[in-house]
Amino acid sequence: MSKEKAVKGVDSLSATENILWEELKKALTYFNEALLYTDRKRKWSRGVDSLLLFVGIGATFFREYESWVSPAALVIMTAILSCKSDILRFLQSEEELSKLDAIGMFYQNYFHDVEQLFFNLHYNRIDEKNAMERLRQLRKLEYGKETEFNKYVRKCSKKDNEYIHQVVERYYKNYID
Repeated sequence: MSKEKAVKGVDSLSATENILWEELKKALTYFNEALLYTDRKRKWSRGVDSLLLFVGIGATFFREYESWVSPAALVIMTAILSCKSDILRFLQSEEELSKLDAIGMFYQNYFHDVEQLFFNLHYNRIDEKNAMERLRQLRKLEYGKETEFNKYVRKCSKKDNEYIHQVVERYYKNYID
């Protein structure tokens, strides 16, 4: 795409183009939210795994040298290791994060399909009736993905939502005068 703006302004869009525009925003939002969420959860998981590893090594090593380490430190390390299964239960499994990755990739592909549809309509390569029919077909593929997405995204912070909104808005400012 050239450096020129692709769309002369959202106000000048037809009703069908506006529908496609909103679908584009939704798809890009879901994709970015899935990406950010899985990245953050994997970082947490790696951090907890590293902490448990070091606590385990420390507890094993310091038991050999009890005279150097206070008994309270050994008790704390042992308590952390005994609660390992409870700690890991609060983290999302890699299986759930992988399913969320797949949903994110679906939304990335969905975004590209709707974007192509939008430009085909905007540049009169297809008419509005065909565009709406194609959108209905795409939405059938999407059916249930939002529910599945919400099942795996336990919580997205306000800060993350603001960041995602900024990313989406920055992307679309490239298209609008």
